[in-house]
Amino acid sequence: TVFPNFSFLPGQNTVRVWQPRGPNKIELYTWVIVNKNAPEDVKEKWRRGAMMTFSPTGVFEMDDGENWEYCTRTSRGKVTRYQDLYVGLGMDTRLTDSELPGNVFKGQLNEANARAYYQRWKDLLQSRSWAEVPDRNGKLS
Repeated sequence: TVFPNFSFLPGQNTVRVWQPRGPNKIELYTWVIVNKNAPEDVKEKWRRGAMMTFSPTGVFEMDDGENWEYCTRTSRGKVTRYQDLYVGLGMDTRLTDSELPGNVFKGQLNEANARAYYQRWKDLLQSRSWAEVPDRNGKLS
């Protein structure tokens, strides 16, 4: 995914733009990328393949979409209104001595990408001009 709402799905050759349309609503535009010189039957097979897998009626998209829908429903429950959402998974696992570029974490599971995404979004919303946007240079706060 490219911040904030553009994504590419390799293997299916789909490009997507996710557009929020209000609480609990989102509009999704999807394009299938196929070589313009490909025969028409090949183009049609790519189109149908995308529709049968990663689309609102596809076998994979519907499965994933249902999970997100129920996560959203659950978060509106009576008990969850009185509890903070925990987003600290892997918070203290950042490696400071790694030879790799960027932020490297110990272990496979953490929420660093989600925290960085929302930090960047917050930075952009709170800045009045591009000059005011903090340059975090890959550093998490």
